[in-house]
Amino acid sequence: MGILGCCTDDYLPNGIIIDVRSKNEYDNGHVKDCINIPHYEIGEKIAEYVKDKSTPINVYCAAGSRASSAKSTLLNMEYTNIANLGGYSDALKKINNFNNIPKSE
Repeated sequence: MGILGCCTDDYLPNGIIIDVRSKNEYDNGHVKDCINIPHYEIGEKIAEYVKDKSTPINVYCAAGSRASSAKSTLLNMEYTNIANLGGYSDALKKINNFNNIPKSE
């Protein structure tokens, strides 16, 4: 787990995934179909992607601290359904674990 593994959240399905790392980090590998908004731009750019403040939003970075900062920013902006998935490898594990859980029909 990332540095803040004890403080991370479970993956929120049916929402969006935001990589809050730099563009360079994102370009070197990221979660499929995620959006890249660096943590220091999240406050000014989130409305371009998420209009409904109750939409599930999953954020991750390299180790968890920037995702924690992004989560705090979003909560202060009254977004209500935010998960800090921690670092990149943590996020991949959480998303893959969720997607591999057999679903009831």
